[in-house]
Amino acid sequence: MPKKAYARRYAQAVFELALEKKELDRWQADLQKMVGAVSDETFLAALESPKIKFDDKSRLLTARLGDVSPLALNLARLLIARSGAGMIGEIAAEYQRLLDGYHGIQAAEVITAVPI
Repeated sequence: MPKKAYARRYAQAVFELALEKKELDRWQADLQKMVGAVSDETFLAALESPKIKFDDKSRLLTARLGDVSPLALNLARLLIARSGAGMIGEIAAEYQRLLDGYHGIQAAEVITAVPI
């Protein structure tokens, strides 16, 4: 299964959980913090390295993402265990799309004769 499909499934599961617990904004913020963390190429390389033990990666995550919810931290750990840390950006983008849909927000492209 392509990674995009996996990211969509993770995002859907996270969205349903966030909706159930009424934590939509918290999850949005947590996912953005996770995206910020993995945008550091050195940090992402450490998380994806087979030479670093999972427990050490988990400690790195906790230190970097300590103020995210415990469930968000567990998601990050799960993704690392399944070599999916690089999908966090796609998961966050898909979550945002689901959140926008829930709030009735749709993306649109506006074309005008004169720049606005």
